[in-house]
Amino acid sequence: MVEIIKKIENERGWNSTTVEQIVEMIEENYEELKDEVQTKDKHGIDHKMMDVFVLLLQLAIRNGTDLETLFKAHLEEMREKYPVKEHGSD
Repeated sequence: MVEIIKKIENERGWNSTTVEQIVEMIEENYEELKDEVQTKDKHGIDHKMMDVFVLLLQLAIRNGTDLETLFKAHLEEMREKYPVKEHGSD
């Protein structure tokens, strides 16, 4: 996905968008996503969710974030913080 976003950015000249600009766009699209959730419009929710997702990918590219490594580390943190409770035990 990251390579696809990089290609789209290069083709459209979006690769000069700053981190600050991307964060501002994330905020705007997040607010729009919240509005779509209120309307319960699945298409609108899906569309805005993808806008936010793509912007997060763009932010990761600008930040030099290795998403796969970060994702795996985050999952491990979640497993430690929220261990699975055995059924029937309190």
